[in-house]
Amino acid sequence: RLMIEGVVLSTSKIRNGINKGEYSGWDDPRLGTIRALRRRGITPQAIKELIISLGPKTSDVSVSWDNLAAINRKIVDPKANRYFFVPEPVLLRIRNGIPGKYYLRLHPDYPQRGSRVLEIPESGNGEVELYVPKDDMKSIPEGKIFRLKDLWNVKLIDKDELLSERVETEEMPKIKIQWLPLRESIKAIVVMGDASLIEGLIERNVLMEKEGEVVQLERFGFCRIDSASKDVVTLFFSHK
Repeated sequence: RLMIEGVVLSTSKIRNGINKGEYSGWDDPRLGTIRALRRRGITPQAIKELIISLGPKTSDVSVSWDNLAAINRKIVDPKANRYFFVPEPVLLRIRNGIPGKYYLRLHPDYPQRGSRVLEIPESGNGEVELYVPKDDMKSIPEGKIFRLKDLWNVKLIDKDELLSERVETEEMPKIKIQWLPLRESIKAIVVMGDASLIEGLIERNVLMEKEGEVVQLERFGFCRIDSASKDVVTLFFSHK
């Protein structure tokens, strides 16, 4: 019998948990059922390769979720288009920012796949405003230069006011964070492996994808699109 660490596989425990309302159903992300794994974006090929790699066993075998994730990552990485997701967004003001349309590759290794477009408007007073992750801004000290991914280098001038300015530097900053203009964003809810929810903004371009597709949210991880409308996208977290 195959056991995956960190997920529940016992049929009796699952059935009892569903009856008690502890689990939402057989596809609850905390479970190790085929339905739950599929909903999290784990491919049948990854499950097959994991079983083959273990070989025939006469006793129970326990594997970590990381083992399954590593196999699945190799399968979905070439296929998964990239998008920005900003959890717990806060508004960053940027002096000397350049308004306009910016073209970002759907996949860094496959330029022939095309680009997605993010348009940055001017907010007035020679500034632009972009949403960035709250946790990142908490960790960046005042005066530090960091990179808005695939865009500009900026220096944090005032941490309390979240004011920064675009700067030119010879070296690429080590800190890189994702960003989004409000007009290019819609609400996103990511269901994590422990069934907790992380809310934020995702770029509207993700609506080009079909429900059920696995995408990579840059600096966050691979996720499967569970449902999507013009107002909100719900995704299930697969793995880093």
